[in-house]
Amino acid sequence: MLIFALLVYCQTAGSAQTIQTISILGPKRTRIETVERELLFRVGEPFDSTRIEESARNLRRLPFLGRVKLTPYTVGSDIHVEVRVQDLHARALSPTVTGSIDALEYGLAALDYNLGGRGERILLAVASQTYVGKSAEVSFWKPRLFGSEHSVFSRAYGSQEGRDVQWSLNRPFFTLKSRVSYGISLRDAQSITRLLGPSYVLGEYETADRSTRIWCETSHGENMKVRPRLEIGYLKHRGPEKFGENYSILSKSRMYGYLSLTLWQPRYSTDRFVHKLGPVEDIQTGSSLSMRWGYTQGISPNASSFLHLDFNLSPRWHLQNRVYVFSTFHLGIRQTRSRFEHGISLVQLQAYRRFGSNSSLALRLRAEAIHRPDGIRQLPLGLKTGLRGFPVNTWVGNRRIIVNTEIRPTFFQTTWATLGGALFGDLGTAWTAPETPSLHSALGMGLRLGLSRIYNTPVWRLDVARNSRRKWYISLGMGQYF
Repeated sequence: MLIFALLVYCQTAGSAQTIQTISILGPKRTRIETVERELLFRVGEPFDSTRIEESARNLRRLPFLGRVKLTPYTVGSDIHVEVRVQDLHARALSPTVTGSIDALEYGLAALDYNLGGRGERILLAVASQTYVGKSAEVSFWKPRLFGSEHSVFSRAYGSQEGRDVQWSLNRPFFTLKSRVSYGISLRDAQSITRLLGPSYVLGEYETADRSTRIWCETSHGENMKVRPRLEIGYLKHRGPEKFGENYSILSKSRMYGYLSLTLWQPRYSTDRFVHKLGPVEDIQTGSSLSMRWGYTQGISPNASSFLHLDFNLSPRWHLQNRVYVFSTFHLGIRQTRSRFEHGISLVQLQAYRRFGSNSSLALRLRAEAIHRPDGIRQLPLGLKTGLRGFPVNTWVGNRRIIVNTEIRPTFFQTTWATLGGALFGDLGTAWTAPETPSLHSALGMGLRLGLSRIYNTPVWRLDVARNSRRKWYISLGMGQYF
């Protein structure tokens, strides 16, 4: 009798946890099947709240969808799931502006982030940039190729200085339970590489790269993801042996292989007004550790062979009172037969504190260095690299320290837009060891405009800064400064 009762109970409970219907409400331009493919549950499957949460994150990642709400409810003993989404305006003829008033980089982009309602992306853009001059770009991205979990991406970019043509096919981790990810990519690029001095260019050389890479990654575990990855590739590089007065253009061919291991906690928090202005954000709060070992074998007679080692530790915390702390510790080195060289180290701390209903305080500390540099890699400091109030690349070296703070109030919100501001202070320096560094600073204020009904909820930024030399500087850009 007891066994019979247990069987009846289990059958009833199992039936009560089965999804009977899925209703998708709200999309107008977006096709129903486009929303369905991001859902990790189906009619007739057992109800799993974690799959509901992960499906919501999948939908929020789509730049053409705004508000997303998944609501499970019961009718009698049946479970039903209501999926309500909001279409964003995904087509635009949009200006692009960044830089300072006296050195603007600007352009025009025609795009569609939801082509045919299928979530495909197409971009046509023209621009005028510092050094590069006039440029044009066309790109196309198609997810779920032929209804599968594969995606394909292609891009063609051309400027007065060169080209960059890319193509890739990959299968990403579609869910946290996905076990295999892989891909292949091809690239043909030609450009000008520059050695920068303080506010000017010391030298410039033409470089060209042709590369092919293939990679495969597996995922294991639940609360802690363990992801080993294997990558092999071929690179043909044409460029200078080194910067300097005497140099020769060399063509080098290399094969390389990497083996990496990543440990990652799949943990997220849902919040607003941390990185964006208004929309719900899925903030990754899980820590990670990754190590990568590699070897590059020179094929051509003038191509050297060397070992690679990369280490990256990223502790993350979501503390009480809506405080987020993200840190990064990175070390990368290259070893030839004779010595270690071209070492790169980085320490970074970012902290965000929500206050009120729609405002926040942001802090970034960043220190990085290049050890035994190869003469090409540099660390510039200026408008685009951490110090508002100064032109781009005002200082250049192999050491850099940056401190950024912002108070980000929100003034008002409507259905279409959010207007916010920023009170900020930037402090930093860049130098070449063993020189003695000198600190530079800027204080200022700015406006932030978030367009909540536009694709990818863009943030337009306008900043006015007064630097330590008592000069004023106005700059424009997109996205939060950090």
